[in-house]
Amino acid sequence: MSIYNTQSTSGQGSVGTAAYKKGKGGKILFIPLEFQEWFRAKHLSYASFLGLEDGFRDSNLDVTILPANIRHSAGEGIGQQPGYWLDSIRTLCQGKKFDQVWVEVVHSNLDEDTLNFLASLAPIRIAMVGESLEYAVDVKNQHPHLAGRKSLVEGRLRTFTHALVADEKDAADLNARGLIKAMWLPASIPEKCIGTIHALEPKGSAIFSDASERELSPWADQGTLSGKIHVQTISEKERPLAKQFDDIHAHLIKSVGAGKISWEHVGAYLDVLRAIRSETFRLRLEALSSGNAVVNLPSYFQGYGVRVFEGMAAGRPLISWDVPDRPRNRALFVEGEEILLFQNGRSDQLQAHIEKLQGDSAYAVRLARNATRKLWRFHTSEKRIRQVLFWLEQGEKQLFEDMDLAPPLGIAIEAFRKRFNAVVVSPLVAVGATLVERLLKAEALATQGNFNAAIDILEAASKLDSENVQIHKTMAEIYSRMKDFKNATMSYLQAIQLDENDISLWLDCARASVEEGNLQMAIASVDGALTIDPNNNEAKLFHKNLHEKGTPGTSSGAGLDKTKIDGFYEEFFLHSTEYQSPNPNPEEEIRWSKIEIFLRKSRDEHQAQDKGPLRILDLGCGRGWLTNLCSKYGTCEGMEPVAGVIKGARRLFPALTFYACDAAQLRQDPSFRPYDLIVNSEVIEHVPWPHKDAFVDTMKSLLVPGGTIILTTPRGEVFDDYMRLVNYSRQPIEDWTTEEQTLAYFKNRGFTFEGPERIWARFPQCVYSPAATLEQEKSGLMPIYQIWRFQLGR
Repeated sequence: MSIYNTQSTSGQGSVGTAAYKKGKGGKILFIPLEFQEWFRAKHLSYASFLGLEDGFRDSNLDVTILPANIRHSAGEGIGQQPGYWLDSIRTLCQGKKFDQVWVEVVHSNLDEDTLNFLASLAPIRIAMVGESLEYAVDVKNQHPHLAGRKSLVEGRLRTFTHALVADEKDAADLNARGLIKAMWLPASIPEKCIGTIHALEPKGSAIFSDASERELSPWADQGTLSGKIHVQTISEKERPLAKQFDDIHAHLIKSVGAGKISWEHVGAYLDVLRAIRSETFRLRLEALSSGNAVVNLPSYFQGYGVRVFEGMAAGRPLISWDVPDRPRNRALFVEGEEILLFQNGRSDQLQAHIEKLQGDSAYAVRLARNATRKLWRFHTSEKRIRQVLFWLEQGEKQLFEDMDLAPPLGIAIEAFRKRFNAVVVSPLVAVGATLVERLLKAEALATQGNFNAAIDILEAASKLDSENVQIHKTMAEIYSRMKDFKNATMSYLQAIQLDENDISLWLDCARASVEEGNLQMAIASVDGALTIDPNNNEAKLFHKNLHEKGTPGTSSGAGLDKTKIDGFYEEFFLHSTEYQSPNPNPEEEIRWSKIEIFLRKSRDEHQAQDKGPLRILDLGCGRGWLTNLCSKYGTCEGMEPVAGVIKGARRLFPALTFYACDAAQLRQDPSFRPYDLIVNSEVIEHVPWPHKDAFVDTMKSLLVPGGTIILTTPRGEVFDDYMRLVNYSRQPIEDWTTEEQTLAYFKNRGFTFEGPERIWARFPQCVYSPAATLEQEKSGLMPIYQIWRFQLGR
C-alpha cells in the first residue's frame, strides 16, 4: 500500500548528523485537489498537485496523502457535494498529529468544522492558492463566482500559518497587509517527466492544450491563425483511462456511502489514481510533443500556468502571452532564448512567432533545449519542495529573489549561445525514448555495480543530444563512483562548457581533479566557481584548503597530514555530543544488534571446538563503546591510531586494554598474539583506495588460521545519494566500497563469507532501522550499511 505515514523523529548516526528540526519538516498531511469527473479533472495538471509527491519524497518527508475529491469548485453555487476522504477526515485522522498540513484552499469544500479540525492537526498549516484572487470587473460580471473568490480564500486563510500563492501580486498583497506569511510559488514539473528534444519538422501546427471556449473565442475570428494552432483534445489512448477514472469515483460513492472508511481504502484509491494520473500526464506530454510548438493563450490566471512548464517538459518551443504587471513571473524565462512572448490581442505577433519556428528548425531546437535546461536547474517539483522547506525555516525571509530563479541574463545567454545546432535524433536502441528513462536506466545499472553498461547508455545518449548537460553530469558522477577520476574530470569539463554558470559543476570538477591528483586543475576549477560567486562559502573553504592545508572532504585526503586527521577525530570523539558517551547512540545500537548476531554465532562455534574464550580485537575502536560490548563474548582489546582518542577510551573504560597504533604496528609488536576474531566497524571507508589492499592483508595477518572478521561499512552504492541528502562536513577520507567491492577484497584473500546484512535509514532525519520492506525502501528508506562475517580458511 502506498501510504507514507511512518514515524519520523530526529536522530544521529556515525555517517553524519542531519540538520533537521522537528516542526520544520517530518510528517506531512498533504490534501491535494482532485475532481470526481474526468471532464473536469483533465484540466487539473498532475504536476500541480499529486506530482508534488515526488518532491516530498526527494526531501525524505513522511507524507500522508488525502485527496480533496470534489464534484464542483467551491463557490459555483451547486451545493455541498460528497468529498469522500475530506468529509471523513475526522474518522481517518482522529488522534493523529502532523508537523505540517498542506491544503488546496481555492476549490476544495472546506467548511468551518473541517477547517477547525485541520487547525488541530499540525502547528504549521500551509494553504495552497493556485489561482489569481483579483479579477477585472467585466470578468467578475461574466463569472459571478469569481467575484467572491478573494473573500472566500482570505476567510479560509485565517486557519493557516503560511500560504503558497501562484500569483506574485497576490502574494505581495497578502504579505503587505499582514494577513498571512505568503510565498510566491511558480509552477514546476517532476524530474521524471522532463523529456528530451526530438527532431522538429520545419512545418506543422502549434499545439494549444485543453482549450476552453472563453480562452479560444477572442482568437476565433483571427483568420491568419487558421491552420496554425491545433487544439489538443482527449486522445483515443486516453479514453480508456478516462473511463477508469470515472469508474473508480463512481465506486467511491457506493463504498463511502456504505461507511467503508479506512486508510486501506485511501491507499487502494491512491494506487489507482497515481497510475491513471501519471499515464494520462505522459500521454498529455506526448501529444504536446507532436506539434511544432506549444502556445499558452491569455487566461484569467495572471502568470505562467503549468501549461507553460508542460510544453517545455515535452521538449517543444513555448510561445506565451506576456502577462502584464508580473515582473518576477517574466524573469522566470529569458525572452527570445527560452520562451517567445506576444501581447494579449496581438494575433500578428503570435503568427510571426509560429512562422519563425516553422521556418527555422535550428532556432526552434535551441529555444526548446534552453527551456528544458532551465526546468532541470530551477523548476522541478523536487526543487520546489526544498525551496518551500527552506522558506519555512527562514521565517520572514523571502525565498524567491530573481537570482534564485534565473542566473544573470548576460551569463545565461552567453552559455546558451554555445554551439546550438539542430540535432537529428536517430532511433533509440535498447533504452526508452526519453532522457529521463535513459538516465534512470544508467543510474539503476550503476547502483547494481554495472558501471560500464551505464556509461555505454550515457555515451549513446550523448551522441543523440551532445549538448545536454545532465547527460555529462551523470556520466561524471558514475565515473567518480568507478574511481575513474580522470574521465570524471573530463565529463565535468564537458558539462561546464554547456552550463558555465552552474557553480556546483565547477566544485564537483575540482573534487574529481583532487582525486585524480591534478591539483592544478582543481585550483583552476575552484577559481572558476569563485568567478561566478566570490562569496560562495563552499568555494572559499575549498580554495583555502587547496592553498593552505590540503583538501578535507575528498576521498584520498590529498594534502592532509596525520596531525590534521588526528585533530579531526579527537574533536569528533571527544567533543561531539553524540559520540563521546560510553553508551552507543541510537544508530550504533542498531549496528550492534547486527554485529552481535554474527559475534554470538562465532562464539558458539568457537566454544563447540573447546578452544576456550574468544580473543577479540576491535580494530578502529574509537571511544571504545564497541570494545566494551564485545567483551561480553570473550576477551576484547581495542586498537585506534589516534592517541588522543585512545586516552578518551581509557578514561571511559579503565578496565579494558587499548592500543594507540595502527594495524601494521600492532602486528610488529614483539608481544603480539593473533586474534580469533576481529571486529572492524566503520573503518575501511576511511582507508584511501590505494591502501585498502594492504589494510585487508594486515587484518588477515592479525588472525589465527580459521579466524573471523565481522565488518560493517557504509554502502558505496548510496554514497552520492547520501552526500546529497545529508547536510554535514565529510570526514577527511571518504572512500566507500560497494558490496561487490567489499566482498572482492576478502574473497580474493581466501575468506568465505556470510552476508551482507543491511541497515536502513531515512535521511535527512537520520532515523535508522534494522529491517525494511521493499515498499518502505521504495518510499525513501536507504540501505545505508552493509554487515559481513568473513572466515579465513585454515
